[in-house]
Amino acid sequence: MNGAEVVTHSVKQNFVYKDPLSFDSYKDVFGFEYLLGQGNRIQITITIPSVFVDHMYELAAVDQRKLMHLNGINRMDVPITFIKTHYQGLLSSHLKDFLLKFCIFDFMYDQLHKHKICLSIWPVVVAFDIEPSQDAKCLFEAFYVETMQLKEWKLFPFKMPKRKNYKDLDRQAENFIEHETEHTKTSPELTVDYLDWVFFKVTVVTDISYFNIVPLEAYFWLRMDDAEINTELRDLFLYKKIGDTFTTQTAELQTFFSQKHLSNYLFSITILDIDSYAQVCFNNFKHFFKIKTQKDLHKKLVEVFSFRNDISQRRSIVDEALAVLTHRHQVTAPAWLVEEQKKKVLASVKKNHDYNVYKRQADFEQRIEELAHKQIKDSIIVDQIAHDEKMDVTLQDLKSYLNLTKRARLRNFFCFELPTTEVDGQQMPISLQSLKQLCLREKTVNYIIYYLTKK
Repeated sequence: MNGAEVVTHSVKQNFVYKDPLSFDSYKDVFGFEYLLGQGNRIQITITIPSVFVDHMYELAAVDQRKLMHLNGINRMDVPITFIKTHYQGLLSSHLKDFLLKFCIFDFMYDQLHKHKICLSIWPVVVAFDIEPSQDAKCLFEAFYVETMQLKEWKLFPFKMPKRKNYKDLDRQAENFIEHETEHTKTSPELTVDYLDWVFFKVTVVTDISYFNIVPLEAYFWLRMDDAEINTELRDLFLYKKIGDTFTTQTAELQTFFSQKHLSNYLFSITILDIDSYAQVCFNNFKHFFKIKTQKDLHKKLVEVFSFRNDISQRRSIVDEALAVLTHRHQVTAPAWLVEEQKKKVLASVKKNHDYNVYKRQADFEQRIEELAHKQIKDSIIVDQIAHDEKMDVTLQDLKSYLNLTKRARLRNFFCFELPTTEVDGQQMPISLQSLKQLCLREKTVNYIIYYLTKK
């Protein structure tokens, strides 16, 4: 690309909250703009208006006062103006940390999706200037993938890899359906239990009037831990039901949003949905793969029971379908991006018990590079189709996606990485927008296969 192209989008007005999946909470408050430069470099700027900044300083200062320890002085007698003046550096550093984790990253990814911008790597914060009575600017840098002109890919010839014809595979699929259906019949009233997925809203409780207009709220999913060691965060949710609302100041949630600084915000949590681990929902399964009948359900499940040379039929279908698309569109994987992906592939292979055996193979390095190339090309073509087809993710899509994480066998349906939910061995929330990105890719893969195999 010659020169640089500047594209801006910034609207400031009050809003009416509607759908959490559309991330309306900040779209009419924050500004969004991006600059496409040479070498596929992109700069993204999120602007936070001064009125929002000032109210955040007020909120942080009130919170900081609760944490102060002063000899001979009642901390509640300390004026907020004193704290905002003398602790400005501390408050600024905390607000950067908190706002990034609470809402800026999700707002940015929501806007990138709406502007059909595919990023090749996670954006890096290069500058974040935030001071009282001024618009705050958060600048990110990343690399984007240039759009390509897609051909009539839905008409490409595609030969479906065949399953093995062992009758035992049919029995395995039938037993799986029967076992999970039995769980469905006997499941009790839906409350949060171990290993469930919980969808919830977090709101910062404050009496500052501005935040009644622009609520400080964010949306997350959390997978319940089944470890023997009790965790405060998990115990907040256990045995509660959809619609339950409660407040908390748990240290685990404070640290999740602000690792660098102490905080003591009062959070209100509302449980919006529960995806039970106890049962595989076959209605969601059918929705995700666009199938209707029990016969098609059985046929789809056989794909992850039928293996040839240690590769499932499902994996073969995905690989060959994406190979048809990447070959016919001559997708190019940038060398620097392949190098980055090689590190991820190698880190993943090292977790395999047979890593030392693989490493001794003469072509080990070559295979790692080939896999990195393939993964980059696959992600480029899938992201492109998702944007061209104007695909989006619904709540049912998310639940259908998470439905596949419940059983080891079903995880073979995934093409891309699974969500990372553990931090230092503990289950932590994953933001709604992060999960939507992962779900969108898998949904697009299913969309591709549906049309390539459609008769």
